[in-house]
Amino acid sequence: MELRLQRNAIKLLRQIADHRNLTEPIIPYKPQKSAFNPHLPICQPLPRSTPEAQGISSEHISAFLSDMQNDKSLDMHNLMILRNGRIITECSFGAYRTDIWHVTHSLCKSITGLAIGLLIDEGRLSLNDRIVKIFEGRGNPLMPITKKGILISHLLTMTSGIAFNETGSVTEEDWLESILNFSLKHEPGKEFFYNSMNSYLLSAIVKQITGKGLMEYLQTRVFEPLGITNIHWETCPKGIEKGGWGLYIRPEDAAKIGQLFLHGGRWNGRQIISENWVESATTSRVSTPEDIGDFDYGYHVWVGRVQRSFLFNGMFGQNVIGFPDTGILIVSNAGNNELFQQSSYFTLLKKYFSSDYAPPASLPENRAAHKRLLRQIEGLGYRSGLGLRLFSRVSSLPKQCSLLSGRTFLIEGEDSIDVGLCPLILQALQNNYSSGIRCISFSTVDGAFLISIQEEDCSHILPVGFSKAEYSTVDMHAEPYIVGTYGSFSTDEDDNLVLKLRVSFVETSSTRIMKLIFSGDDIVVKCSETPGRRFFRMYIDSLGKELTSNKLAEALLSRVDKDYFDYKLERTFEPVLSGRLEPKNS
Repeated sequence: MELRLQRNAIKLLRQIADHRNLTEPIIPYKPQKSAFNPHLPICQPLPRSTPEAQGISSEHISAFLSDMQNDKSLDMHNLMILRNGRIITECSFGAYRTDIWHVTHSLCKSITGLAIGLLIDEGRLSLNDRIVKIFEGRGNPLMPITKKGILISHLLTMTSGIAFNETGSVTEEDWLESILNFSLKHEPGKEFFYNSMNSYLLSAIVKQITGKGLMEYLQTRVFEPLGITNIHWETCPKGIEKGGWGLYIRPEDAAKIGQLFLHGGRWNGRQIISENWVESATTSRVSTPEDIGDFDYGYHVWVGRVQRSFLFNGMFGQNVIGFPDTGILIVSNAGNNELFQQSSYFTLLKKYFSSDYAPPASLPENRAAHKRLLRQIEGLGYRSGLGLRLFSRVSSLPKQCSLLSGRTFLIEGEDSIDVGLCPLILQALQNNYSSGIRCISFSTVDGAFLISIQEEDCSHILPVGFSKAEYSTVDMHAEPYIVGTYGSFSTDEDDNLVLKLRVSFVETSSTRIMKLIFSGDDIVVKCSETPGRRFFRMYIDSLGKELTSNKLAEALLSRVDKDYFDYKLERTFEPVLSGRLEPKNS
């Protein structure tokens, strides 16, 4: 089985890197993501306050925001700052929106850990329970022997030694059987090895014990008491919540769960989860490699190594970080090129909210500074009500729109047959691969500039905003995504017209960037995405470090030409399409 997974993983990577042919999923594609419901308001909204009323100056927050905005290595999406349970700052960057749910990636591991804590509080599970007892009768005949050492505590601390990892989620259909049948990397409890399948196994344990999935189990125990209604958790092919990723939640609702931990498990005077569990979960249990950040690991919660803090953390910059000593909680979404806590966002957190920062209970109101902060926030992104019309009438369009309106360009060349509107990393995460762009059309309808992108088996209409993002919903093989599209015109060194598009998939970490260059009847489309090539390079380097412990893998890696690999990586994540104007009589 393990050899099959490796072969399938290599096969899939080769397909993704080959733009001459369509990528065929290793396991059958099934839609996972549901549509966001914009008509469900936040229930039990958190109280709002000025920063000064909670002892933090508007100038302090303004400087923090400026540093984030000016840092070109960051791609921030949403930010909320709370103190004493009150939101003192909320903002969105670019096309992103705090009123839309955002994927959490591994941040949701801490919510899975919360479910395990509830089971322990209820006396239905213990840290020392063995998975061979919970899944008795499952797996191959050797499973009771090979997995007998794995305890619930090992899953919570990422020390189980489970070898079946995230790659298996797109190469194997039965994740639970694969986990139970795969060999171990190391003896349980001996080494920290971050693997999302630990979280998936915890999710499967919740279902095994309660007969309910994570969503149903948490509904009456956490989500309803906290007023969390607009939430979605993707499942594996067998219908079990992924546990370690796949959760979509609005920033304010994520903040509620962070506040639950800051308050020792209490919410509005009710003890939701025991204070003992919160303390246990946020206590360091295992040391982690220093190159991934300044946090050790507790029970599915990251724990500050140099400052008293806890962190729910997901790749690309999904974070809920709490500082118990000051009562500050900060929620963020982003599309950064980071696996853990390696971005400069954490450097800025240390600069502005380190252990030396001790704000008073309150400060005198500073209306002028607060107004400047609000104007700054307004300039970071479009934050009005959620209007998901196909397109909206705008007051005026750039004159270049009329030059393109009515034109259709046919995309040519076999080297780009599978390049689609959806960013490649998002395709891989969803096992939902593009059929390739075939033509691009431009039109002006009711004062709105529209781009139609026709793929082999679907089409997308994008209204383009020039002073602010315009929103629409695109359908990716029955998975609906809200996108915000922003455009700008310029010319290149040859005086060719250039239209740069930034298409943000605002429920996700991914953004597609397209630079369309027009030269007579020809079009060149330079594509990129964020997060993209830099992240994948980081991931491969991380994987390489892990594989060097295997002599055969090390020998194979040594034969890889780095320059050629980087060249292939660039062509994979930054493909270039070309096309010609469709003849009028066609």
